[in-house]
Amino acid sequence: MAGAAVWGWFRRGIDEETLKLVAEMTGGEYFSAESADELQAVFEELPTSFITRYEMTEISYAFAAVGALLALLAVLLSMIWNPLP
Repeated sequence: MAGAAVWGWFRRGIDEETLKLVAEMTGGEYFSAESADELQAVFEELPTSFITRYEMTEISYAFAAVGALLALLAVLLSMIWNPLP
């Protein structure tokens, strides 16, 4: 009896709408399993390999920005330590 009470609480604690939304946003699927047999059936439908996607991201602008900030800092510090007459 205690197991049924815990299971009932657990099912009420799941936000299925949010899980469905996450699955839709990520290109996945949402499965609901009421029993161990249903869960096993879901696991059997899952793919057994991963699909990877390679993306190129340009980050040189970040290095250029850091370099410009360091150059500006060097100019400012040199003016503080050795001011022009």
